[in-house]
Amino acid sequence: MGKRIGYLDAAKGIAMLIIIWGHVSDHADMISVWGSSFKLSIFFIISGFLVCRSRKAVPEKKAVFKKLFKSLMVPYLIFSLIWIIIHVSKNLILYGTLAAEDNIDNIYAVLTLRGISTLWFLPSMFIGRLIFEFSGSYRLKVWKQCAVCIGLTAILIILSIAFGMFKKTMSIWITYPFLTFVKGITAYVFFLSGWIIGKSEQKIGSGKLTKFLCIFGFILNIILSMFNRRVDMNYFSFGVHPLLFFVCGLLGSVGLIVLLQALYSVSRIRLTEMIGRNSLFFMLTHPFMLKAAKIASGMFIHETKLTGMYYLRCFIAVVIIIIAEMVILYFRNRIISFVKNKKNRSVNSGEKIK
Repeated sequence: MGKRIGYLDAAKGIAMLIIIWGHVSDHADMISVWGSSFKLSIFFIISGFLVCRSRKAVPEKKAVFKKLFKSLMVPYLIFSLIWIIIHVSKNLILYGTLAAEDNIDNIYAVLTLRGISTLWFLPSMFIGRLIFEFSGSYRLKVWKQCAVCIGLTAILIILSIAFGMFKKTMSIWITYPFLTFVKGITAYVFFLSGWIIGKSEQKIGSGKLTKFLCIFGFILNIILSMFNRRVDMNYFSFGVHPLLFFVCGLLGSVGLIVLLQALYSVSRIRLTEMIGRNSLFFMLTHPFMLKAAKIASGMFIHETKLTGMYYLRCFIAVVIIIIAEMVILYFRNRIISFVKNKKNRSVNSGEKIK
């Protein structure tokens, strides 16, 4: 495993905090609207950037598939099973029924890789990476890679508009596989964008002018994102102005990364680094805590206006979730450490006996 880059972990950590905020908030507040413009694209972009930086030779496709399946699809299957068990148990305990239709819906969502709750992110990353590896995109010249991104972006925008018009007439048997496919393509576009950024940095570097333009782009992202509400990648909605979803995704992601890179020359942000290092764990587990955190923060009190108190309650709910996650993470790491030490002791004992 390569050495971790602090400011990239911090960028993922900030994106993860924005994701949690978006799930906590019941309204289209300014933080949710702005965050939706790049909070998911940044994960795909960073992934492409890191692969570009670390790749010295073309790996064997079979080995890549196994690695991706183990790191993305195994957690997907495990947490999907946990979700279904919890859902069935809740229905049995609270309502005395199995809720067969809901269970069929959830199982079909898992099998088609549509995903339950936040779990959709894993198959999307998996499919995006597979497209990149098996299409040989990394062999193309940069200008051709840019052309691929632009072409696919145009196709995705057309499909998203058409889907928005006809989704109410479509059954889940068609919708779920369709969503899996288009979200995988979207992930691929951003992953390839990250790869292109990595290649460009290797050729032209990252001088003061480049950094200034990136930070300016980040500020521009904040402004433009306010004109593109109703963004929800999970449901293949790119907002009221779909092109802005891709523009803001790039500007926001790259701008935040460059801003943090500059900040890290002065000081580190250890909390967001920690969250970024464990972003997959936070992504998969925080939905289990949403309801309890919202109740504890008083968010179930109906509010029609986005007042300062509403933002405060959202903030408190996010803090509660982060604290709970850190406690669980601490015990998880202790258990993993204990198991590893026990295994090492067993191996050493076996060697001594021999």
